[in-house]
Amino acid sequence: MSTDIEPMYIDCGKHGKRVAAVVCGHLVKPEGEPLGFIENSSVPNDLQAWCYQCEAVFEEEDGMTEDSESLIKCQSYVLTVTNKQHSITM
Repeated sequence: MSTDIEPMYIDCGKHGKRVAAVVCGHLVKPEGEPLGFIENSSVPNDLQAWCYQCEAVFEEEDGMTEDSESLIKCQSYVLTVTNKQHSITM
């Protein structure tokens, strides 16, 4: 994947203008137990993150398929907020 991707931004009232991240819908819930946090930030302008449940579906399907894509609802979000909320210390 190319590292010269043009970033998309999100203007968060609390955190200001940041590079948007695509995260699974489970991670944007502000309540409940931490769900685990898997991050792909190898391309700084194409941030992605998902929970352990979505990772299990992704692995079971051997990658993204039509079925797994329908289960993993993604949204743009500020990644640093989600990381702090859902990280699980092992």
